[in-house]
Amino acid sequence: MCVRRCLRWAAVETLGLLEIKESAQQLVKNLTDNQVRVREATLKALRYIKPEEFASEIVQALEDEDNSVRHRAVEALKELDAANVVPELIKKLNHANPDTRRAALRALYELNAKDTVPEIIKLLDDSNDNVRLGAAWVLAELGGDDAVPEIVKRFPDNGVEFQRVAVESFAKAGAKEAVPAIIELLEHKNEKIRAIAVKALGVLGAKEAIPKIITCLETSARVQALESLPLLGAREAIPELWQIWG
Repeated sequence: MCVRRCLRWAAVETLGLLEIKESAQQLVKNLTDNQVRVREATLKALRYIKPEEFASEIVQALEDEDNSVRHRAVEALKELDAANVVPELIKKLNHANPDTRRAALRALYELNAKDTVPEIIKLLDDSNDNVRLGAAWVLAELGGDDAVPEIVKRFPDNGVEFQRVAVESFAKAGAKEAVPAIIELLEHKNEKIRAIAVKALGVLGAKEAIPKIITCLETSARVQALESLPLLGAREAIPELWQIWG
C-alpha cells in the first residue's frame, strides 16, 4: 500500500517535470486528494506546466489545511500571469482562516503585485499577529513611500516582533524614507530592537544617525555600531574608537 501511495505522487511530479500540459485537467482533480503528498506533488507539477486556465483552482489550494500544500500553491501561482490570479488573491485576504490570508500575502509578494498595496495595508490591523507581521513584511518590500508611514504609525500598538520584521525589511528594501522612524528606535527600551535599528541605519547609509550610533558604542548595541560606522564613513567616531581600543 505504501509503495502504491509513493508511486502516485511520484508519477504526478514526473508529469509536471515533463511539462505535459494535456495532463493539467486531470491533475487539478488531485488538489482535493486525501493524501497531503499527492496534493503537494500536484501543485509542484502545475508549477512546471503553468496552466493559466486553472488559476482559480490553484488559488483555492491556499485554503488547504496543510502548510506545505499552501506553500506549494504559492510557488505555482508565482509562475502564472498576475492578471489571472491577483483578483482572486485579493479576495483571499479577507478569508476567515489567517493561514489562508498569510498565504495570499505571500503570493501577492511573489507576483510583485504593487497595485494591491492599499488592500494589504488593511491587514496591518488584522486580528491575527502573524497576519500583521506578514503584511508589514510584504509592504516594506513592495509598498514604497506610501507604505512606510502606515507601518511606522502602528509601531506603538504592536510588539517587538512587528518592529523587528518591519525594520529588517526596510533595510533589505533600501527604504530610506523609514530612517527617521528607525532613528527613534535607538531609544527603544528593548535592546534587541536598538541593535537591529543600529544595523539597519548602517545598511541604509543614514549618515544623519552617526552621532546617535556613536553613543551606542557604550551600550549593548556596540557590536552593531562597530559594524555600521564604517558603512557610514563615520570618521568622527575615531576618538571614541581609540578609547575602546585603549
